[in-house]
Amino acid sequence: MVNPLTRMTAQHRAIRTDSQRREKVDVPRDDSALDVLQLALRRMRMPVLLVVLVFSISVIGLSLMPGVDAEGNPHRLTLFDSLYFMSYTATTIGFGEIPYSFTIYQRMWVMGSIFASVASWTFAITSMFSLLSAPGFRAAMTSLRIQRVLRRTRDPFYIVVGNGQTGAAVVEGLLAIHRDVVVVDQDPERLERLTMGQTTGSVLGLHGDARKVETLGSAGLGNSYCHGVLAMTDDDETNLAVVMSVNLLRPDVPVIARSNTAAMADRMRDFFPEHVVNPLDEYGKYLTMQLKRPHTHRLSQWLMNTPGTLIGPYRPGLADGRWVVVSDGEFGQEVARDLASAGLDVTRVDPVGELVDLTDVVGVVVGAESDIVNMSVAARVRAANPDCYLALRQKSLARRATTEAFAPDSVFVPAELVAHEAMAYLISPNYWHFVRKVMEREDEWAKEVLSALQRRVGRRTPEAARLDVSREHAPALHAWLQGNRITLGQLLTHPETDRTLPVYTAVLSREGERIEAPQADLPLQVGDIVMVLGTPSGLADLTSTVHNSADVEYLATGVRVPRTLVFRALRRLRRGGPGASGPDSPGPGGAPAGQADGEQPRPRHITPRPGHRPPSTWSGTHRRRSTVPRRGGPGGADRTGGTGASSNRG
Repeated sequence: MVNPLTRMTAQHRAIRTDSQRREKVDVPRDDSALDVLQLALRRMRMPVLLVVLVFSISVIGLSLMPGVDAEGNPHRLTLFDSLYFMSYTATTIGFGEIPYSFTIYQRMWVMGSIFASVASWTFAITSMFSLLSAPGFRAAMTSLRIQRVLRRTRDPFYIVVGNGQTGAAVVEGLLAIHRDVVVVDQDPERLERLTMGQTTGSVLGLHGDARKVETLGSAGLGNSYCHGVLAMTDDDETNLAVVMSVNLLRPDVPVIARSNTAAMADRMRDFFPEHVVNPLDEYGKYLTMQLKRPHTHRLSQWLMNTPGTLIGPYRPGLADGRWVVVSDGEFGQEVARDLASAGLDVTRVDPVGELVDLTDVVGVVVGAESDIVNMSVAARVRAANPDCYLALRQKSLARRATTEAFAPDSVFVPAELVAHEAMAYLISPNYWHFVRKVMEREDEWAKEVLSALQRRVGRRTPEAARLDVSREHAPALHAWLQGNRITLGQLLTHPETDRTLPVYTAVLSREGERIEAPQADLPLQVGDIVMVLGTPSGLADLTSTVHNSADVEYLATGVRVPRTLVFRALRRLRRGGPGASGPDSPGPGGAPAGQADGEQPRPRHITPRPGHRPPSTWSGTHRRRSTVPRRGGPGGADRTGGTGASSNRG
């Protein structure tokens, strides 16, 4: 089962007004697969006809062969008897000579028919296996199967172009949040390993060139359930072609692209993608953030990690000293430029040759084009100054084990950086907005938010979910808000234990305005979109609450209400019938309706108890618990915080 809250993170957007499209054109599809299938059937025509011809001649000939009955009188088999005999003979069942023993002429004919049938069947089966193993036929059948599946699907899916390190990381993240994926790649072996190795989720692999619009059409770009395209290949031109195709043919579909150079990133932005990730450029910004705003860096990286990831250690004082960048390419230039622009003392050296004096260096970034060279240089750095901060670049994940054994202070993997940013946006635009705001805010604000998050969900990266205050997605909450009031703090309370749920409100969107980390006393309204971060048990309990009218009323009023129709009818009668006033109207003896005499009402607002975490499971047979695919890939945390609210026009 999938948690409805996390399923709601995939939402369509309106057609962009900044598209380059001037005329609507349907997304074309590659129909060459049908041509290949027709050619394949033509190739099988002669073997099939040969089998039919041999079988027909065998049946007719056997009916013409002279035979005798049990009394020695002349007797010939009917066409049906011959067909019956040749059928079980051809299938090697062998019931014997029926209805009478055969003559020498009939047996000679049967023997010849058997040899002819074996030869024709061998030819036909060989031709069929040759056809089925042909790469072109297999690719055509795969394409037709994908198109058939996409025509029938009613679930949102994403198209991932490229199945290298970056693409594989994105696919893994999408599967972790239970999204269907269509992967387009030019390497059939890599696609086969991908689709055969997946045990969860739905992955379809399409072999083709994504620079051709028809390939994207076959992958489902024209399908109304396509909720996003991710261009994650190592070739910038291919990624640019994907961005152009999506913007011109489906401007309502978000596209996220990877770029290896700043110039190509600018060209992609001319076609208004949702996000362009240049890992070489982004790493320098993240490193500068870590040095200048360590709390902001810890929080943003923690949010973009996979759920369950422990938060990294706090490393202050890294900006107080000299830095050395060891690199021989564009990566070193980008990092050195970013550090220098932040006001740091930076020295850039070539990885080939002698290193500079490292005795007074506070940090070293090793980022050559070769992973083996990087490891060698890192070993020399550690020997020269074991106390300095060591950041290591790793281009290939094939050497991940050796890098983990070496244990540098920081590892830069371009594929993972791109995947984390892409997944942070795919969780929801509101979630990505929260992550970006975290990066932009001052360090003290990030420190307060991080502290509130950890008090609510612990030290592991929480999962993200979206709550729409609507009749469809939160029926009980929506019904209560028709004339009643409930705050965020009240909603994020367990209705049975009265403890604060391990859920944190990251963003609240209301009428185009976004409020980051809203206060617990903020009243909810119909139409609000709330991005929450929390533990799986906390999000499941929240899902159950917004579907249970008794729980919602109790959290808002502190009054226990009946859960069945019979007891609700008795409660209405006790309150004086249909003319009784609202849920807080006094009942008999002056007690509020639904509250026994002498029972103490619960406060209308539940103050969160920092550090108090609810049990991981819920009790009671009357509640329905929903489980949901949550976020995998870049992650989010906690509940409504008391860290202050700031708003932004969305």
